[in-house]
Amino acid sequence: MFIKFLLIFLIGIPTIFCAKLPDYIKPCKLDDANLNSCAYNNAKAAIPRIAQGDPKYNLPSLSPLHIHQITLGGSRSLNLSLSHVDIIGIPDVDLQTLGITFNDSIYRLTASANVPKLNVKGDYKINGRILILPITGNGPANINLDDVFFEVEYDLKPETKNSKEYLKLVNDNIEMKVKHVTFKFENLFNGDKRLSAEMDKFIANNSQEIFNELKPAIIEVIKTVCLSILKGITNKVPLDELFVK
Repeated sequence: MFIKFLLIFLIGIPTIFCAKLPDYIKPCKLDDANLNSCAYNNAKAAIPRIAQGDPKYNLPSLSPLHIHQITLGGSRSLNLSLSHVDIIGIPDVDLQTLGITFNDSIYRLTASANVPKLNVKGDYKINGRILILPITGNGPANINLDDVFFEVEYDLKPETKNSKEYLKLVNDNIEMKVKHVTFKFENLFNGDKRLSAEMDKFIANNSQEIFNELKPAIIEVIKTVCLSILKGITNKVPLDELFVK
């Protein structure tokens, strides 16, 4: 349920109208033998401007990305939520590969990218068990993810709206790897210094395992951010503007 609300927050209620491709995103020719090279170069050049946000296309500012609330742990053993969240570092993304293929009326977009460092700050509430230990608390949280690698895949299919063809997302997938992660939760156990110190040590020694437990929810957040950018363009820009003849 939360992810649906986050998606609405980021991309707004879809409004279909014919818009030109933003001048900071250059189109490519679908029949160009160097299509992938064209798409990669144009996308890489557009990232700094996309990161600034664009209300006309419902693109959120990514410098930083502000999110009202994120639920990272919703299992039977752990409830972890963050509110008033800032995600810092997205504009530093290094696009490594980008490919576009077309087959059986499906446009497939694949890409890989690396973010040197993501910093997530917010107010947390946690209750339950983290791996094997009980945990509770609320207060400021600081999560650092170093050397974050993403692979994404989107399938899009043309659909006609108001006599124009637009690309509609029909399938998506994202994979994520993190080289190193740290968690800092202040005011654990209602400020009990002894219990907090023990938990801080446990979290530091098991940070990768804790990340793996939270990873599905983190991927959903990243997926929603990526979709906000993709749909911000494809919901409003017709196919013949995205790929010129």
